[in-house]
Amino acid sequence: MKDTVHPDFEIMVDEGGKFVDLLGIRHKGANPMDESDLPKISSFLFDSTGKVIWLKVSENWRIRPEPKEILFAVKKYFSK
Repeated sequence: MKDTVHPDFEIMVDEGGKFVDLLGIRHKGANPMDESDLPKISSFLFDSTGKVIWLKVSENWRIRPEPKEILFAVKKYFSK
């Protein structure tokens, strides 16, 4: 994606899944093509120190948080 889109922001890659494991969101054998591991569908908000202050993790890849749910969390944690 980085080579195709040329974004003006940094794209991070979690080779080996170290960050996935740190967050506890590895779904073992979830890939139906080759039974490799995939991360669970997850949304996180981090504070300025890197602490997770809000998260939503789904066991079902079809269920993701609604944008209004994420915006509510952003307003709750970042509005003064």
